Amino acid sequence: MTKRFISFGPEPPVWALLGRYWTPAFWLFFAISSFAFTPFFEELFFRGYCQKRLEEDFGGIGAIMIVAFFLTLGHIQYHHWSIISIRRIITLLPIVLGLGFVFWRPRSILPAVILHGAVNVPTKEIYDFILPATMGAVLILFRRSWWKKVQAFCREL
Repeated sequence: MTKRFISFGPEPPVWALLGRYWTPAFWLFFAISSFAFTPFFEELFFRGYCQKRLEEDFGGIGAIMIVAFFLTLGHIQYHHWSIISIRRIITLLPIVLGLGFVFWRPRSILPAVILHGAVNVPTKEIYDFILPATMGAVLILFRRSWWKKVQAFCREL
């Protein structure tokens, strides 16, 4: 709606695909690939392989930061340089840093894959608020356990 009044720059060509009519089979394929396969293989490569290997030379924090940088760069190929794209890059960086931390502490790829899949869910209208509200509620409910981990993380920085 805002695009009617303010130009945010050109839209990425890939967005034209979402404006077409697609069959339910396409949307099922799209959902499975976006919320299951892609998060699994991205986390397997970036966390399971790259982050583990980089930890040997740069330590946990350094590895998380390096992988987050490259993972963020890997996700900007879908966007043109515009106000919206810059905002997405700025919001993507803390998400991939958080996913690196989620993998680093328990040494399990499963929590990172689940969170990555949840972040990939496209939202509109009220759902734009439900997902962040749910994540905020979980942070509040488990604030003592994660706050200690954040403090330990900051000490290691």
